[in-house]
Amino acid sequence: MTSGVQIPTPRTLEGVDTCTLLQPDDLAGLGGVRGGPRRNQLYPESCLYRLGGAADDSAAAAFYKPFEQVKAQQPEGSPVLTKGHSTWLRCRADQGYQTCSAAIAVRPDRTLAVVLSRRDTPREKVVEALNQLAVTALERLPTT
Repeated sequence: MTSGVQIPTPRTLEGVDTCTLLQPDDLAGLGGVRGGPRRNQLYPESCLYRLGGAADDSAAAAFYKPFEQVKAQQPEGSPVLTKGHSTWLRCRADQGYQTCSAAIAVRPDRTLAVVLSRRDTPREKVVEALNQLAVTALERLPTT
């Protein structure tokens, strides 16, 4: 652990396919999945699912930057805990979409980022659904 970042159960990321961290069944209550998962060219260690509902409703899981770096780059976010792990929660509204991300400290050098974007949905509802997805994705990561 570094700088007070809580990582009670370190996880291994090697050999883990981010498309296994969220499954269509996990997303059924969010309108279901439209098509298969997609990779993002900018973030090769990511997996994006288009959701039923509005055109750009989506959920994603990715391996991301260290916790302290995410925190520094997203000053409008706030600290929360996910199963005891330090998590940086950030939400923003843009063109009718509420997009929230949770960057969960899983190793000193990496976070697990889970993102949910929904049109015409209150922030509280998006955060509630995101928390469930974040716990699910975190629990699917193998421990070290």
